[in-house]
Amino acid sequence: MSDTILIRHEAPKGFQFISEEEYERFQAWQQSQRGICTWKLKDLAKYKYGTKSTERASRYLIKHRSDLDVEQGGFIDYANTHNGWHIPAADMMDYLLSHPD
Repeated sequence: MSDTILIRHEAPKGFQFISEEEYERFQAWQQSQRGICTWKLKDLAKYKYGTKSTERASRYLIKHRSDLDVEQGGFIDYANTHNGWHIPAADMMDYLLSHPD
């Protein structure tokens, strides 16, 4: 007696099955893209708060300056924010997971 169960599944329109190898290549490519993406303040506001308003995002960055400032070992150059915020997206996403507020 076999313990194998066969299930027939039809992919929804517009979807297609790919090999595990192709999926892993895509995941690796996607991860590499995270590393080169830079956010402006409005991008952070949209990601974290789901809004176009940058007020809360700005307050968040000021509150967490001691962790995030490059001069203190972080990844955001606060000294040059007069040229606009340049926030490494991958680093910020990781930071947000461990520092929700």
